[in-house]
Amino acid sequence: MNFITGKGIVTGLMALVFVALFMILVVPQLQSMSDARRISDVRAMSEAISLYLKEGNTLSCIPGKVYRSFDKGNRIDGTGWVPIDFRKISSGSPLKRLPFDPYTSESLAEPVYFYTFACDLVHNTYELNARFEGKKFRKDAEQDGGNNPNVYEIGNDLTLIR
Repeated sequence: MNFITGKGIVTGLMALVFVALFMILVVPQLQSMSDARRISDVRAMSEAISLYLKEGNTLSCIPGKVYRSFDKGNRIDGTGWVPIDFRKISSGSPLKRLPFDPYTSESLAEPVYFYTFACDLVHNTYELNARFEGKKFRKDAEQDGGNNPNVYEIGNDLTLIR
């Protein structure tokens, strides 16, 4: 008995074409949207930290430690994954919460995509990083002035995270 019919082959081929088109057209678009959000998130955090420092506040972090966005919560009171109390900014915190990478999944023990933060207490400097999924923003990572061409780096000392 032959279970493969002409109709079944056509349906199977159509499904393969649909999957291929999805992978070619939709996945890169979703990656670009996530990467654009990553840039927006770390820029907003960098602006908040710059404002915090401009008001004479000093950074408080463990020297040499790299803080990761999946390690702690998103509170802005210094207990979140960035150990800065943004509530000390006289005009109020520009952040309602610390951002998490759009791809972070709690089902993974250690996510592939996440934000990082490090600071130098002596020089009162900092660095924030984000890793991109897609190709569209790779030039931003390569040309950001940092020491890692594979990661988007922003801050006032782009050598703190290796």
